[in-house]
Amino acid sequence: MADVLYNEPVACRKDRGEFPLKIGDVQLGIAIEFSSLSRLAQKCQIATMHELQVHLVGFHPFVAACALSVFSVHPDGIEEAQARAKAAIKKLTAADEEEWREIISLALKAHLDAGEKLRAEPQSLIDEVDAVMGEPIAVTVE
Repeated sequence: MADVLYNEPVACRKDRGEFPLKIGDVQLGIAIEFSSLSRLAQKCQIATMHELQVHLVGFHPFVAACALSVFSVHPDGIEEAQARAKAAIKKLTAADEEEWREIISLALKAHLDAGEKLRAEPQSLIDEVDAVMGEPIAVTVE
């Protein structure tokens, strides 16, 4: 069975921190949230946000491949985003480094600039920590 072609551009909403990225002939969209950074750091066993940023911008092959999986977005939903991410991971080579560095830098900057304003991140991260730790986190707002 032939690979599905993902060469049509993805509609990305820059107001939501989404950016188009092309890996080989695969077009996808990426967006960075704090919870996705957390998952990536845990999966790649990276201890600090600074180290994670260095690995991302530095185009570390394993980190870049994992990042495609956790940062991929698509207007048609997670299944389409993940299908494109898997196709992009298969095509990922050193030839993608220049565009990767440009787009990942823009996405990181957008994430840092936006903070929590555009996405409901805190609950998502709490849910992930609950799953890892096995007990709910007590959150109080004063």
